[in-house]
Order: sequence, then structure tokens, then C-alpha cells
Amino acid sequence: MTRAAARVPTRTPPDLEFRPRNEKFELEALLATDWAGGDPVRTAFWNALSSLFPVGEQFFMDSVRPFMDRIQDERMRRDVRAFCGQEAVHSREHQRYNEALCAARGVDLAALEARMRRNLAYARENVPPVGHLAVTVAYEHFTAILAHQILTEPSWTEEMPAEMRRLWIWHAIEETEHKAVAFDVFMAVNGKRKHLRRALLYVSHEFTSHILRNGMLLLRGSGIPGPVAFARLSALTARLMWAAKGDWMDFFRGDFHPWRHDNRAVLAQALAAYGRG
Repeated sequence: MTRAAARVPTRTPPDLEFRPRNEKFELEALLATDWAGGDPVRTAFWNALSSLFPVGEQFFMDSVRPFMDRIQDERMRRDVRAFCGQEAVHSREHQRYNEALCAARGVDLAALEARMRRNLAYARENVPPVGHLAVTVAYEHFTAILAHQILTEPSWTEEMPAEMRRLWIWHAIEETEHKAVAFDVFMAVNGKRKHLRRALLYVSHEFTSHILRNGMLLLRGSGIPGPVAFARLSALTARLMWAAKGDWMDFFRGDFHPWRHDNRAVLAQALAAYGRG
């Protein structure tokens, strides 16, 4: 599929249906190891990503739910319910992941979550609800970018043990399925794209800085010199961003919709391989 052919839909495809999958993952033994091919830095990169999800996904659910009474379209209401269901299971499983990780490595989970909790608490107190929704749209764009990389670039997951790979593929599938829900709600209740563009610039900085900060916290005691660890974490983050630069830039188009990047074929292939449609 060419890039041009893959960018046809300008709204959520009407035949797209999705639901939460109540998956559970047994990762405790793996999380005590450098499970990403024996590489402490690659392992810290993925563990740092996981550290963001429980707090972030609770914020996403809390950002969308207040607008349910303003949504008249029953299909959109159904999608919001499915979105919240998927995010709730993501939050639960990554909380289990993070608790097991911190217990195994003697890391303070509160320290990993502190910056995101502080920033989101400030937003709740000082930013109106539609601003929360705009931030959620931007974060969902970021997670959709990451999900597409996971599903289409084998090098991201080929060194993962089977159970860890299963978790990240599952998460990527569901992030792809619901990638337009917050966007569609925002457009239905506000529609001012300038708010979304500002939110993406903010989120781009926050997302990458959270990964670097938490990755460095997780690498304390690894024996890798700090400058080397930071350079390698930065390179992994930059690789992700460079690979997805076109999708990131598309967000600033006047006609942007998450399903302009129509990767339903990728999604169908991933679901068939995962075996839990």
C-alpha cells in the first residue's frame, strides 16, 4: 500500500468496530532482567514508556467522559465507551508491570510517576476541560505513532521475549483501533484546531522528556556512564520520532483526521497474528 493510497479516509471508517480485551500478562520474572535483548538501555526505554501509561491513561479517560452528555451520535458514544474500556485495561496491566518492575529493581514508583502526576494535577486545576481533551487528542496521536511503529517495524519487538512482545503488540493494536476517538469527540464539542496544534507541541516535549527522565532513573546503578546512557536513550527516542515524522506533521494539516493514515490493513494483519480479534 502506498503512502498516498493509505491516506484516504477523512473520518473514522464507518465499519470500524472495537472492544476492550481483558488480557493479563505474567511479566514479573522478565522485569527483573534486561529483557530487551540483554541491553539495559533498550530495556529502560520500554520500561520508561510503561511508567507513563497508568497515570496518563486515567487522565485520558477523565478527559473524555465529561463530554458524553454532549455527544448525540450513538456510534460515537459507543466508541467512547470502548475507548475507556480499553484504556482501563491498559492502565491496569501497566500498573501491574510498573509495580513488578519497581519491586524487582528497587526503584521508587512514586518517583517515576511524580512529574506526570504534578503536570496533570496542574492541568486539572488551571486548564478548562476542553484543554484536557486537546491534550488527550495530542497524546493519542503520539501513542498511535508509536503503535504503528510497533506493528510495522519488526526491529522494535524482535528481541522481546514472547510474553513481553504480546503485551506491546496488544497495546499497539488497541491504540490503533481507538486512535480517533478523542479527536472525534473534540471536533464534535469544540473543533478549534489551533488548540490541538498547541497541545501537540506541548505533548511532544513532555512525552520525550518523560521517557528520558524515567529511563535515566531506571538506569541508575547499571554501570553505564550517565552521558552514554542519555545519548543512547536520546537516540532511541529520536529514531522513533524520525520514523514517524510524516505522521507527526500531518497533525498540523487543516483537514487532518487520525484515519487519514488508514492502516486498517496493518491492524487486520496484527489481529490475525495476535489471535484474539
